[in-house]
Amino acid sequence: MSDEIQGLKIGDKLRERREAHGLTTIQLAKRCDLSEARLMAIEEGFAMPTISTLLRIARELGVGVGFFFQDEEVKKPVEVIRTEDRIKVAQEKKEGVTEGLYYNYEALTITFPKATMKPFFVEVKTGDHSHIEPASHKGQEFNYVLEGDVEWRSDTESHRLTAGDAIYYNSEIPHKIIGLGDKNAKVLAVVCDEPE
Repeated sequence: MSDEIQGLKIGDKLRERREAHGLTTIQLAKRCDLSEARLMAIEEGFAMPTISTLLRIARELGVGVGFFFQDEEVKKPVEVIRTEDRIKVAQEKKEGVTEGLYYNYEALTITFPKATMKPFFVEVKTGDHSHIEPASHKGQEFNYVLEGDVEWRSDTESHRLTAGDAIYYNSEIPHKIIGLGDKNAKVLAVVCDEPE
């Protein structure tokens, strides 16, 4: 895990917020449809959460996803994220660890207050990811393929998407995006929460 990611202290922020809400790891894990072991690994900094997991945790803890990527809450009516300022979330492969991210992602909004849309730049790794469980979270999602080929899969359908293709769907449907071909694909993913 990069020093930059370690410096964000995502696990520490998660633990502090969970404890402030008076929740045990078992309670929060159950609310977020996670195993307690997975939640504890995230809190201890041994694992990085997927976008779906981070969105569910943020929702349960009453914060925006940007909370985990910033040092303090900043409220501005306009936010500009420069390429060089984006923070890549990637799970390094460790010997003996089979569970990890099959994609890297960067949050494209961090400080905008109560952002309704949550945009991410996602690099989808190629390879066999059939063992990865589908993700789901409240709201809707839009994916636009910038480069490469991907396959969007749910239990009932699949769609091959190439550069320039887009898909919009109810993100409560368990889904995953698989990278196809020789190169990692690049996707713009925008998640929109449903109003409470």
